[in-house]
Amino acid sequence: MTDLFIKMKELLVHSSGNYYLLVDQSAFPYLTKIKKKMATLHIINILDTNANQPMDAASPVLIQLDLNGLNEEIIQWFCTQGAYANGLHVLKSSLPLKQLAEKLAERSDALLPDNMTVLLRYFDTRIFASLLTILAKEQIKLLSNDIQSWWYVNRSAELIVACLDNEGRSDPETKPQIVFSAEQEAGLLDAANGDMILSQLQQNPPEIMYSMRPDQQYEVVIHLMRMAVKNGIQQIPEWLAFCVFGFATKGAIYQQAPWTELIDQLKAGKISFAEALELSNED
Repeated sequence: MTDLFIKMKELLVHSSGNYYLLVDQSAFPYLTKIKKKMATLHIINILDTNANQPMDAASPVLIQLDLNGLNEEIIQWFCTQGAYANGLHVLKSSLPLKQLAEKLAERSDALLPDNMTVLLRYFDTRIFASLLTILAKEQIKLLSNDIQSWWYVNRSAELIVACLDNEGRSDPETKPQIVFSAEQEAGLLDAANGDMILSQLQQNPPEIMYSMRPDQQYEVVIHLMRMAVKNGIQQIPEWLAFCVFGFATKGAIYQQAPWTELIDQLKAGKISFAEALELSNED
């Protein structure tokens, strides 16, 4: 029994009202193993609320929880498989399943500053956590209207409650679509860079990564990215090279010869990181 399951069970066991699991199916590659059990639940695909087969291995789904039976086996499975999957939420709402799914579907589209409509992947908990820091108060309210309480599982497998500051019901005067400013769009892209670089690293991981949890790996990547920017490296391909080369030592190698001198040249813009790598190999 995992700590996450214990926390989630504590949350639900003395509760009343409508509780739901919001699940990003793409984060759970082994969902087919519980396909028969899932068939007994009330589930709606948020991106296709009228789908006869909501389980498509890719879309977010909303699952109604039976608080009397507690759906313990299903919840425990998701807690075990989803501790570091970045795709598990718990929602409390006064709305029934179908209506809440339709409301969430409305909020799956967002508008960028160039008027391009994009899929807002708030069901990915990494993006959801970023949205909580990037969006304005009114935008968070728009995203979470009709939801009285919203919990999500963060990178460290902790069940976190989001501060929504709303009354859990829709404002009929507000438009359902979130519109990003240029600054907010840039903030989301910056927040995604760490995951992009981590994903690249995981394709050919340094040996030390096998002994680290995903959240620990991410912390090292963010540390190295900040170090790279501080040392004058601004391009993503060079960030990746900087992280690959420095991951095993968590950046300590850059504080040793010959890198101390090479870092000074990088800061001054005299050499690129690729050139610094070549020079370090010569030494």
